[in-house]
Amino acid sequence: MTTHHPCLDIGALQGALDAERIARGMTWAAVAAEVHVSVPTMRNMHTRVYIEADAAVLMLQWLRRRCDDFVVWPVGRTVQWPRCTVIAPIPPLYARFDTIALHTALDEARQERGLTWAEVAAELGVSTGVVERFTKGGRTHASLMVVAAAWAGKSVEALLQPSRPVLGPARMDAKARKDSKR
Repeated sequence: MTTHHPCLDIGALQGALDAERIARGMTWAAVAAEVHVSVPTMRNMHTRVYIEADAAVLMLQWLRRRCDDFVVWPVGRTVQWPRCTVIAPIPPLYARFDTIALHTALDEARQERGLTWAEVAAELGVSTGVVERFTKGGRTHASLMVVAAAWAGKSVEALLQPSRPVLGPARMDAKARKDSKR
């Protein structure tokens, strides 16, 4: 895997999920019920370029592993981003990646480095619109979560917020589809 940015090794994450699933004697359906991520998302991760950040966070929590355990850092990278030295505790299950907190961290690092938002976006490999959307919260993909947190000098775990849904994400999606047909 050649990249100029740190990235989440999705194959290694899936391998760890599968190994833990087998060690616990569980089916993918049983894991999905505990993790609150769909079976196809977990079983087919190796075929995807991106996975949703909140799904990755839920899987990491179920594994009781940190995101850094699955991050691949580029060899001989030209941009020297700080490595996070303070690792925040893993928050309660159902945590979400907090893109508003990410934007705040990016802004602090941007100001320290004397950069414009356009320069930050270029270093992250995204448009300024993507970075601006972080101010509104919402979702992002796991690869950008890793790159942006690393650029800001934060661990992914330091940018999580607790969230306790009434229904798991897969059930919430199914309910939304059902409700929209009425």
